[in-house]
Amino acid sequence: MKKVAYLLTLIFALSLISVSCCKDDPEPDPVDEGLITLAELNGDWNFDSYTYNGTEYNCGSVLTSVPNIDLAFINIQFTNTKAYIDDACDTPIVDTPMEYNLTKDLNYIALNNVYEFTVISYVEGTPDVLVLQLDAVSWNYIYEGGTLTLTK
Repeated sequence: MKKVAYLLTLIFALSLISVSCCKDDPEPDPVDEGLITLAELNGDWNFDSYTYNGTEYNCGSVLTSVPNIDLAFINIQFTNTKAYIDDACDTPIVDTPMEYNLTKDLNYIALNNVYEFTVISYVEGTPDVLVLQLDAVSWNYIYEGGTLTLTK
């Protein structure tokens, strides 16, 4: 009888060990979306200013000293996978916004590899303010390295 009790105790102990030693599923690592998440990025971002070489330009600036910098004056509408760019300084706006595929990784944003930006800052408020550094543009006459300030 002692052997049966010992055997039952051993089986019960092994059962408890096998059930209680299961590892819990690890919690997934949080996704680091950088300074701004895709959800915060989504929406219409209106051009405020473009700063290049220490000078701030806006739609009212005289652009003759920096030719073609007006192409950096853009409104951007972001969605999860697309971005639509329109010239912010056209009055009235007569063109159709250009559609780009959106790629975002941390603080890097690429639009069809035509525009490449680094997110410099994002401040949530009234209005939200997004500052992007223009890292690359497929047109070589745009002044890269400047900062584009957009509001939402």
